[in-house]
Amino acid sequence: LSRGGILACVDGSSDSEAVLPEAARWASALDKPLSIVTVAEDAAADWNGHRPNRFGPENPQQYVDELAAYWRDTRPNTIGTVVYDPIGVASGLQSHLASQPVALIALSSHARTGLDRLRFGATSAEIVAASTAPVLVVPVTGR
Repeated sequence: LSRGGILACVDGSSDSEAVLPEAARWASALDKPLSIVTVAEDAAADWNGHRPNRFGPENPQQYVDELAAYWRDTRPNTIGTVVYDPIGVASGLQSHLASQPVALIALSSHARTGLDRLRFGATSAEIVAASTAPVLVVPVTGR
């Protein structure tokens, strides 16, 4: 875990944000910077300058900036990053990691199996499979 920082992946949902306390603990323990990342659809802006985002929050930069500002109290060098990709979340993270390696990726997962996994997707499994860095998967419980 010598190079890069801790990359916490969020998608605009409170379930995805469950990873942030754990990612901040790892960043503190390893004395690494914390980067909060969301992947947004790489789509052309409309006439109002709005870029549609089917991957997550409506305004991804504002979303990660607000999260980073909150977590800066515990990790002063925390930043918010939006990765734009036309294909999907795993693809976007893979491209991002190719240019900016990290020590650890942290994300949350419902750990769905069977038909639920097919119906709701398996983004965390795709990220784990495509990752060039170790991945910490924090289970979302009680929902």
